[in-house]
Amino acid sequence: MRHEYVLCRHGQSVPNVNGTIVSKLSDGVDCEFGLTVLGRQQARQAGRELWNLAGGRPVVIISSPFSRALQTAREIMGTQANEATLHEVLVDDRLRERYFGVFDGGSSENYNVTWTCDELDENSSEHG
Repeated sequence: MRHEYVLCRHGQSVPNVNGTIVSKLSDGVDCEFGLTVLGRQQARQAGRELWNLAGGRPVVIISSPFSRALQTAREIMGTQANEATLHEVLVDDRLRERYFGVFDGGSSENYNVTWTCDELDENSSEHG
């Protein structure tokens, strides 16, 4: 049996729109930081594409515990007409946002600072 893996980023979230970094698990699971209306639409579109790609084969969805990822997974599930091919959304805490330390809750422009530090030192943990 051949397995295929499809990765899907979450739909547009409230922090995306606000330009805010939300990387602390205790905040990330809060529905306040979930999907926007557009994000839900994006997730449903991704779901339709996933089911077309799956072609009736069983699908397992594994999600981060963050609300934006879980909401995306549930929207994807909701687009499936044949429930026999879908089980449940499995949550894996290892699939989560990197913690951005002092930048958590701050401007998403600070991502660039972190990426620069990572390029200079791949073992950098200065920003999470």
